[in-house]
Amino acid sequence: MSWAANVRKCLVVLCVSFACALPAIAGTLWDSKCQDHLSRLRELVPAVLADSPSPSSLSSFFEALPSDFACFDHLFGYHGGPGPLYSEPQLYLLFPGMRAAVEREAYVRKLVSLSINGQWQADQTGALRGAVHFTLETDTGLFVRLANKLPAEQEATVWWFLFSSIHPQALTPELQKKVCQGSDRSCRLSKKAYTRAEAEEHNH
Repeated sequence: MSWAANVRKCLVVLCVSFACALPAIAGTLWDSKCQDHLSRLRELVPAVLADSPSPSSLSSFFEALPSDFACFDHLFGYHGGPGPLYSEPQLYLLFPGMRAAVEREAYVRKLVSLSINGQWQADQTGALRGAVHFTLETDTGLFVRLANKLPAEQEATVWWFLFSSIHPQALTPELQKKVCQGSDRSCRLSKKAYTRAEAEEHNH
């Protein structure tokens, strides 16, 4: 075999080996990043469990939350067992205070981000979905504007997270009208998700 052929063979082996290692590398980086969120959140748990948590502790806790649903679900969800933050703090008690303590666009932006590829469950994930729906109702224009900046495929998952569950959250005519005033695409995607959720609820 010529020298050039040997070099090409070695390059192919190296490229294949590197490509095979990429998922493991990515997974390790994701685990490390998610672990960082967990460490920061755990440090803040005593402060937010106080009888009257300070705005700064609530703001810090919100900032420490991950921005992607997969990590959030890993920390707060239940899959074969409870996640490390499944039991406390109870997010449904914290979201109103965090909403008041955090700059509004930053708050809505993170909730929209957390909704991408979100999958409803009861308990902590249900608390997140409740906070997202409340934000849609109270800050519709801002919510739609930020969701509409996403690729259409991602925005579709935001609306599905909002409406998919055993008992879908309501998309009232008034709320639908406000969504449609903000964006034609959001209007179409939200209607499609809600119609699908209602059909699945009826079939159950």
